[in-house]
Formats: sequence, structure tokens, C-alpha cells
Amino acid sequence: MAAMAVRVGERYAILLSQRAKYPAPVAFYIAHELGHIAAGHLANESALVDVGDILRTDKDNVDDEETAADRFALELLTGSPEPVITTETKSFLARQLAEVAIQSAGGLAIEPGTIALCFGHNTGRWNKAYGALKYIYGDGANIWQAINGVVGRSLNWSELTDEMARFLQTVLEIDRHA
Repeated sequence: MAAMAVRVGERYAILLSQRAKYPAPVAFYIAHELGHIAAGHLANESALVDVGDILRTDKDNVDDEETAADRFALELLTGSPEPVITTETKSFLARQLAEVAIQSAGGLAIEPGTIALCFGHNTGRWNKAYGALKYIYGDGANIWQAINGVVGRSLNWSELTDEMARFLQTVLEIDRHA
């Protein structure tokens, strides 16, 4: 499982199972799952599970719901459901893609890592896109820790049973008292 959207009554949650080092792929996963929720794909389901890397999925073998969630995510992150990010030359280094993404980010109002991933999406040259992420973000970080920290600070722990609180604290790898 890469990510999933869950519905319990009228409330929704997004679960990620990737230990990502860079924020741009995580942003896409979250935006994609938000797309499922916004489009009502969970109206008759309690959960939708995305298996595999939804960033690299063969776009010719994707159903309409996945396409709609992708378009929602791309529009949320870039302002367009079909952003076109290409290069004028076929030969370049990942470092050069990173430099162009960083230089273009302000004018396009798109985060540089997202620009690199859009390039991978448009061209299928994922090795260059992921290579550029290393230059954009450096060594990266355990993004999941930051996300789980936000979740931990957002939960109303007093409404949970002790057993549920211990379970969530263990699963999220957080200290709810911190």
C-alpha cells in the first residue's frame, strides 16, 4: 500500500505508508487522496487503497477515479490539472533539472520538487526527476516523522481510550506528552 483514504461516518482520514525522504512526493500522495475524498469516491466505500507508486503508475492502465484524483492533485499543487514541464534538450543532468526547477519555482508559484516530479510525469524520465530531488532537498529527512507529529498534536487524546491512545502512539511513533 502506498496511501489510502478512509471514511468513518462523515469523517475522513488519509493514511500514508511511505517512508519518504522528500516533501514533494508526499504532497502529491496527500493531494491525490484528497482528490478521492473531494470527488466523492468514498461515498459507497469505507476505504480506497492505492497500491504501488502512484507517481509512476502506467497512465494507460488507470481507471477514471485514479485519473480524477491525479488531476485534482496536480491542480492543487500546480494550478493546472495537466501541467506541462519539459526541456528543450534531451541531454541534461539531474542537477541541471534541479537548478531550473529552483529558478522557476517563484515565477510559477510551484514548489521546486513538484516541478521536478511534473517533469517526470510528463516525460517518463523519473530517474532525472528523482535525481533532481536530491539536489533540491539535499539528503532529505524522515518526512513521516513531521507528518505524524502534526497528527499527534491534532488529536484530542482525552477522547480516546487508554488502549487506543497507546496504539496510536505506537503506530505513529510519537510521544503524545511531548
